[in-house]
Amino acid sequence: MPKRKKSARKPIRLGKLTEAVEAIRDYGIFMLDADGVIRTWNRGAENIKGYKASEIIGRSFEVFYTPEDIEQERINVSKFVHPQDLIRVMAGIRQVIRGTSIQGLECRLMHQDKTRFRWYSINCYPMYNTQKAFVGVGGIAREIGSIKQFEEEIRQQNERLAALNEIAGIVSHS
Repeated sequence: MPKRKKSARKPIRLGKLTEAVEAIRDYGIFMLDADGVIRTWNRGAENIKGYKASEIIGRSFEVFYTPEDIEQERINVSKFVHPQDLIRVMAGIRQVIRGTSIQGLECRLMHQDKTRFRWYSINCYPMYNTQKAFVGVGGIAREIGSIKQFEEEIRQQNERLAALNEIAGIVSHS
């Protein structure tokens, strides 16, 4: 195995790591501070949710709600989480608040246009400072709509095959 130059072993500067994270397009990577203000938002998050970093960084997560909801103080997660996924998402939120990470939470979330839900796989992590005080939540989201569509096609194909097997069994016994 060839020897590496010493310079190759130097730790990556945070600025370079930040550049790398911001360049990722297939995964939305974000951070909310303890007050729910969006502090980081990479290109992947832009692609997935439809908001540009310049539009969303520094804004409260309440941006995902309609102005009417905020005015009437009807803030609830069900506005941007599909009703069939609400229990799983709420359990995940409680888990992160208690200090435990969630990984691979599949759910449908509202897109920026507020007219359609999209499938995502989400990982969220509680974040702490050096004094171990909670400072926010880090998250990684991946749009998985094509995977869910493929799973549905397989499910439908399996149903058709089961029906054909049942018919074949009836015919063979006649």
